[in-house]
Amino acid sequence: MATPRRNGQLSSCEPCRISKLRCDHTSPACGRCVRGGRSHLCVYHPAPMSRPKPSKPPAAQKPRKRLSDSVALSNARGHSALLTPSSLPALSSTVEPRKDQHFADWCRRETISSTPGFLGLTSHTAIFREGRYNLPIEEPRRSEGPWTSSDLTGPDRSQIEQGAHVLLLLEHISLYRNILESPYNIPKATVIGSPVLRRLCESFEELYQGSINTAEDRLSAALKLSERIFENTSTPIVTNASMTFTEYISRIAHRWEAIGMFFCRMGMICRFIPSDDAVFQQEGIPIRDKKGYYALTIKVSSICLQICDRLGLINDPLCWLTLQSTMLLSHTYGMGDHCAWQSLGDLTTILFALGYHQLESDENVPFFLTELRKRVMVSAYCIDKELATFLGRPPRICQRYCDLIPPFDLTYDEIVADSEERDAALAKLSEDGRNPEGFLISRAWPRLFLMLNMHKENILELSLNRRTDNIVERVEKLIGESLKIRAELPPCLLLDEPSQSNLEFPIECIHLEFIYLDFLLYRTLFKRTGNEPVALIHTSLEIINMLHIIIAKLARSRKMAHWLGTDLYNIGMPAAAVLTIELLRCSQPRSQSMLPSSTQLSRSEIIHKLSLFVLNLETFIWPGEGDYEMAKQAATALRNVLDRVLCPEPVQPLSSVSPDSSTPDLLGGGDMPLVDETDFMVWLENADWGQESWLNYS
Repeated sequence: MATPRRNGQLSSCEPCRISKLRCDHTSPACGRCVRGGRSHLCVYHPAPMSRPKPSKPPAAQKPRKRLSDSVALSNARGHSALLTPSSLPALSSTVEPRKDQHFADWCRRETISSTPGFLGLTSHTAIFREGRYNLPIEEPRRSEGPWTSSDLTGPDRSQIEQGAHVLLLLEHISLYRNILESPYNIPKATVIGSPVLRRLCESFEELYQGSINTAEDRLSAALKLSERIFENTSTPIVTNASMTFTEYISRIAHRWEAIGMFFCRMGMICRFIPSDDAVFQQEGIPIRDKKGYYALTIKVSSICLQICDRLGLINDPLCWLTLQSTMLLSHTYGMGDHCAWQSLGDLTTILFALGYHQLESDENVPFFLTELRKRVMVSAYCIDKELATFLGRPPRICQRYCDLIPPFDLTYDEIVADSEERDAALAKLSEDGRNPEGFLISRAWPRLFLMLNMHKENILELSLNRRTDNIVERVEKLIGESLKIRAELPPCLLLDEPSQSNLEFPIECIHLEFIYLDFLLYRTLFKRTGNEPVALIHTSLEIINMLHIIIAKLARSRKMAHWLGTDLYNIGMPAAAVLTIELLRCSQPRSQSMLPSSTQLSRSEIIHKLSLFVLNLETFIWPGEGDYEMAKQAATALRNVLDRVLCPEPVQPLSSVSPDSSTPDLLGGGDMPLVDETDFMVWLENADWGQESWLNYS
């Protein structure tokens, strides 16, 4: 309940106060928090300014300064208090507090090696490494200061405590094993696959049983083990060409990067397990609801990222962890949330520092690690294009600066297999790494989606650029390239060919992506030139039809469509908005369709397609997913438009509505003109669908 302040004004709730937004002071939750799906965070603190400020960790060595705020960010989202340092008792004498924390932090930053990583052609030392002489020059490092004693360079107290709490969570290893072996149709991973997770699970169980479970004081044992893992993490990972996959996983298992990516991957797998599944009903587990488990995995990964950031090392496991964290954040909070975009920036920084964008042969890198690096780069590139398209922002990873090398058409098990089995699989591939025997999504999807997203980047360059010169010719050129790419697909992926039963999803999903790229082009052409959107409307109808075909195929095959909600919202919702505009225009007195009379869509057909789309939108986007609240509001808006169009009462012409009269409120929270060829799309683009959360975490 809001209480009066000294000036007589009612106090704002915590989310509104932190974000500096107007609060309506209602109880038990204000209207803004209810609309944003944050009712559980809406509390009124009687004296908010009197609370002690949390201590901030020192600046990171790499340009990933936002990661140091991840733990505070997680607390703001209502995460479990299992990992808060304040819940720990005082440390034993084995961990001495710093006498001067600021002095210690400064000394730590001076003694940690801070190499810049990959240096390109224009770097300040590039010329020393070129030519026949190749002058020997080392990369610049920070000089060591006069204070190098271990009590100044080790981890600080709060991080040891956080690490100890993370290690205590390994007690529930049986829960993680049950999640890993879930019978649900979980998609195959490209970077962190089941062999990695099973090996890490075994290693973590041995670690917990040998170091913590047998100790009399498990907290003290966890603190000591946390210090040991800090030491392991601060050590560079040394590889050689003959190293096996098992040896590599054993070498990285007792590091914070491995622990963080294990929990990240567990959170990703939980996305495909129903909330009422028995795996969440076990006795003795810390959290019994799916949403709480999401929060726990995000918080653990945030702590591990913060620790790695503090230690100042950049390596392959850290890159994998950041990639998994970006995916987990986008799935949990939605792609419109700022955290996913921010994490993508951290991932891009690490990729470039490791030189993933211009991979060179290295005799000390084993085959499986080279292939996993290619897959990480392709995955990051595709995620970058997906988020950039969703948010309408310039992409961070551009193909003009990268050598985007498609991985070999191998399964994950073949990549990490022993040399004999791997060589047998490689012998079946063509010279360019393709599988000539047939097309399998599990083998070739990185190559396919790399090709799709490289074309999408060209479309983004046109769509996000305000240049309008020769735009019609440029659009036609890109549409021609799209048709050429579709024509060059393997025969088994063509719509007029019988589909393979071993494909992991209908081939219509691939063609849906191509149609959506055409939609972006026609949308850009309409916005830049104002021409009649004939092609845009027909492409929108084609998208809705293709989505209905995909859903029908999945229903007949009884397959789990875990990814369908994303396609319905990201691709289907803009197309449905275009059809809604056309429906509203056709339903207005003295109004004409935007289509020529020979190609006009029937009013009943549009109503039928939109009705099915609303039903599917509400069915396949599950409660608790990141985009659920936004999809729910979008479905409500479309349903209210359909109700208004189907209402037997005559609709008042727009011209007869006085400027002072209020327009219909389709969502119950804002004005929206009922009919206009552009107003509905403008309203959709500017609707307050939880975008306030960007302010909360910026």
